[in-house]
Amino acid sequence: MSKLTAAESQSANAVSILSEYPSLNDSTNEAIIRGLFSKVLLQNPVFYGLYIGRANGDFYELINLEASQEALLAVQASPTDRWVVVRVSSQGGERFRFFEYYDEQFNLRFQRQELTDYDPRRRPWYEQALHKRTLHQTEPYLFAQLPSYCTALSHTTYCTPRCLSQI
Repeated sequence: MSKLTAAESQSANAVSILSEYPSLNDSTNEAIIRGLFSKVLLQNPVFYGLYIGRANGDFYELINLEASQEALLAVQASPTDRWVVVRVSSQGGERFRFFEYYDEQFNLRFQRQELTDYDPRRRPWYEQALHKRTLHQTEPYLFAQLPSYCTALSHTTYCTPRCLSQI
């Protein structure tokens, strides 16, 4: 990884620490993951979001809408929304992306779903995390949820082939 700025170093530390949490490996425990991710996002306002990709192709992301006006528009959020959870999973042979819109206190305001071909296992952050098995910073690439080029820091999670990333 190249020499990091202070903000990038802080991001790298957060991703490295999160990668050691065994609770991230339990996809049925989304409330715990959401709570953990929201705490990190609140303490790191430069983060757009945190996400985890799983070996079966499932994906979970928490987006901090206060970090980016562009994100608010890209995910079709309301100005009163504070957080968006994005999940991707397969159902009946098709892949769906689910959006859940929350206010400041994590009260669910709205939800929607759409068909998608998104698979985190084909994203640069996932592939590099599995290949490197250490913290990795991607080259700039087009984000799936946000129409802009950014970089991601990724790391495999505790004892699993899952990847955690911060963007």
